[in-house]
Amino acid sequence: MRPIALVLACLTPAAWAGEDLGEVPAQVAGLDRVSRAIGVPILVRTADLRVDTPFGPITARPAGEGLEAFGTVLAEELSIYPKAVMERSRLRRIVLASELAFDGQLRGAIPDYGGDALYYDVARGSHSRSYQRAAIHHEFFHVVDYRDDGQVYRDDAWSALNPKGFRYGPGGRNVQEDALGSLFADDVPGFLTRYAASGVEEDKAEVFSRLIVAPREVARRAAADPILARKVARMKSLMKSFEPAVDDAFWKRVEGRDQPPPARP
Repeated sequence: MRPIALVLACLTPAAWAGEDLGEVPAQVAGLDRVSRAIGVPILVRTADLRVDTPFGPITARPAGEGLEAFGTVLAEELSIYPKAVMERSRLRRIVLASELAFDGQLRGAIPDYGGDALYYDVARGSHSRSYQRAAIHHEFFHVVDYRDDGQVYRDDAWSALNPKGFRYGPGGRNVQEDALGSLFADDVPGFLTRYAASGVEEDKAEVFSRLIVAPREVARRAAADPILARKVARMKSLMKSFEPAVDDAFWKRVEGRDQPPPARP
């Protein structure tokens, strides 16, 4: 996703303001209630979308099959956030669509930094609820990361946590087709997934998203991996600095969702 910050900064003011009439408030899976709770409109795309930029078009089709199922997952995941976090993120709209793409490359989500919006594809990744859950938080973190200091693709303090001599890969945009990239991996110390090693922005977003959806597994890995342990501590510090409501009590609530399966009698 390396060029996206430049691309999305070029969106028209009308698109930023949500003046496009091809969107309506989401009324499925309790998203209207969640929208009120977090203070961000959640909208459903009802017409084709095309935003031309110097780097390529952002396109989408109206939200179709998968809307209600994805809406259920989205409602559950967004409801964990204190309203203060959303306020600090400055998101003005979350938009659900189908066949979401940047320059023809299908995407599960596109964060619109310039327009204070976040687009989600309702069908991409529907084969795996765990994938969709992680993707929801991964993409939201990119918005937080940008809003924190205006930087997404550079974080020297974070990069310094890596082993000496390590260099990130070509960025998330260039490894989108790696079907196994988002799975937990053991072959790169200090990283949760292969996708995380593609760029500092993806590394941070992967740590954040997995802390939300799989905190027990992250804790298990961090206990045996000092580099990852430092990244986990850094992420929690960054989030608390961004918004104090993301405190120890927040992480405890998150961990409470990740209960082990009941023992068989």
